[in-house]
Amino acid sequence: MDKWSEIRAKLVDAQEGLYKIDDEYRKSKNDLDTKWEFLGDFYRGLDQKFDEKHSIILSEYSKMPDATEEMLDAAVETIRRYQWVNEEEFKTRQRELERKYDDLEDSYKKKYRKQESVVEQLSSELKACQTDEK
Repeated sequence: MDKWSEIRAKLVDAQEGLYKIDDEYRKSKNDLDTKWEFLGDFYRGLDQKFDEKHSIILSEYSKMPDATEEMLDAAVETIRRYQWVNEEEFKTRQRELERKYDDLEDSYKKKYRKQESVVEQLSSELKACQTDEK
């Protein structure tokens, strides 16, 4: 195999490497997007559940003849505490996903730039080789 063909083969492999990096990035990003959507759905579902529980408690306490305002306040406060804990958990998971997005983006850019420089170098070598042959 002559030098031009050898460089050309390496260039094709390097370009395929760029496509592979893009594909891996897209797949990873799609996975994170799916997790983000699930997290959002989960949070919306939790909010709805807490609203339902709050309504149920208010309804049940209104039916109890011996219910006191303190009992109702304690029950509502318990719901609020659970809601706060779940919101904190949601925020923690949200921050983790945001970090994963950032890490993925950084990793992708580094890999892509590195592979792109290989492609550029091989392209230059190929042009130089073509010039030498003329």
